[in-house]
Amino acid sequence: MAIKGNYKHGIITQHRDGTTEIFIPKIPIDITQPPPDTTPTDKRNWSQEQIEERERENIDRATRRSRKSVKNHVKNNPHTHFVNLTYDFNKYGTNEKRFNRMKNWLKDMKRKHGKFDYCFVPEHHTEDLSKGLIHWHGVMNLEKFELIRATDPNTGKEIFDRYGNEVYNLKDWLTTGHTHVTPLRDKKKAANYLTKYITKDIESVVGKGQKKYWSSRGEKPAESYLTEEEALQYLENHTISFENERGYYLDINSD
Repeated sequence: MAIKGNYKHGIITQHRDGTTEIFIPKIPIDITQPPPDTTPTDKRNWSQEQIEERERENIDRATRRSRKSVKNHVKNNPHTHFVNLTYDFNKYGTNEKRFNRMKNWLKDMKRKHGKFDYCFVPEHHTEDLSKGLIHWHGVMNLEKFELIRATDPNTGKEIFDRYGNEVYNLKDWLTTGHTHVTPLRDKKKAANYLTKYITKDIESVVGKGQKKYWSSRGEKPAESYLTEEEALQYLENHTISFENERGYYLDINSD
């Protein structure tokens, strides 16, 4: 039976860092239909099991969207450094204080430095006094910021990370807590690193209904749809990076 409607048999995403990604769904997507999680549904006669299944589906979709948005932000904007930000426990002993401090700090930095690019994902500390409290992993464009070369407090020697990169401190955060700043050398690895913190349990970190990552507006990649013939050609000529229940993902730059 012929399929009617306007379908996308694949999506090609061209990032501003020069990389290209392909997604080919196992079932062609009808672009005339709204996403399933936006369609109004009468749940009055649903069983508890059906309600819980829909909730899991919604969480899965929200997680995928957030991971995609973070990856796109990292790969399509002029970030210069990878940044970890932690807090002084004595000043910021609750997550409410930590989220509020981040919100106010970003406002202060925009007033001080003007527009700059950033993308941060929160993570829980897992030990010591700060267990259960958040800190941040992210990328920033720090061209307008002052960086201080990090040194060992005991020896005074300059610090390098395990990959041999110079480590810096971000001066504007020093009154808030500790920082660990390194030059951003591989956007793909940075994007993969950040997205691993956006899991199905991210709401346990940020709170139900709260944003899963914090970012500036920034540029987006160029996306276009593939015809059925084009999708088949990509599958035949390129390696599948990974596959899930939705479809096939191809990173043609790695072939």
